[in-house]
Amino acid sequence: MGRDKAAESCRSTNNCGCLSSKSKIPSLFNNIGLGLPCCSPVEEALGALTKHLYQRTSKLSKIITACHNESLHQHYKNYQQANHSICCFCGSAELSQFRHGIDTKNQWRSDFDHLLAQKHYPLYAVHPDNLVPTCGICNSKAKHEDDLLASSGKRRRSFYPYSECACSFVSMSIRADELGLSIDVLFDPAQNEKLKTWDNVYHIRERVQGKFKNLVTIVASDCAPDDLADLKNQISRKCRPESLKPTAEPWNIWKKYVYQWLDAHSADPVIELLWESIEAKRRDEDCQDTFGV
Repeated sequence: MGRDKAAESCRSTNNCGCLSSKSKIPSLFNNIGLGLPCCSPVEEALGALTKHLYQRTSKLSKIITACHNESLHQHYKNYQQANHSICCFCGSAELSQFRHGIDTKNQWRSDFDHLLAQKHYPLYAVHPDNLVPTCGICNSKAKHEDDLLASSGKRRRSFYPYSECACSFVSMSIRADELGLSIDVLFDPAQNEKLKTWDNVYHIRERVQGKFKNLVTIVASDCAPDDLADLKNQISRKCRPESLKPTAEPWNIWKKYVYQWLDAHSADPVIELLWESIEAKRRDEDCQDTFGV
């Protein structure tokens, strides 16, 4: 990923004057007919200026007033109240940990991700519509300075997180293979382009498949079934609306997808294999506890 010279052709139809539009950022995510911001003659200088503004002036009263009367800290607090503390990009990590006995002002907060990276879009560096709280893995390990709007010189569509969500277009399936039980992350073809961008930038599939590589351990811990019938009952309970709320704990949204598939395929041989694998795991653990091997 990243911006190469060919991507400059995507920006040639635009001009700097349109950057003041408040509706500009969301439309860039959906309308690939819009050229990307073009300010290359002064790009280096603007990058230095906006970086200074972002780091040094965010607490000034006039800046806060211009940003809908929200400081960065207040924006983060409001975001948490509306969306809780689970990262909206991956659903697998907390934004930050809550510390008991610490007042709200001094609580830790996650970094704000620049949806449109400062490196590529310096004029948007301090735009409030371009700043979204994100977990450290998504921001520092996965996305870095990747470009959500273009790849290999071609425009692409991407989800705009303040008005769109990928969760309605994702599901999971489980299959038996030579390694045991494996999961697949499935994307709805109707939103394939945006989902592909999301996966490409935030490495969603490989992270989820890595987590559920230990599917047997996860299900055994979550359900603690007594037998095959109880396993099926526990799976059905996990699919209830009050169970595994996506905003309550990391990975809940992905666990919900797993249990929905298992519940819909309760007669599938995979369920029996899952139960047999749970029993085998328990026998191995008993041997370790008894004999230390």
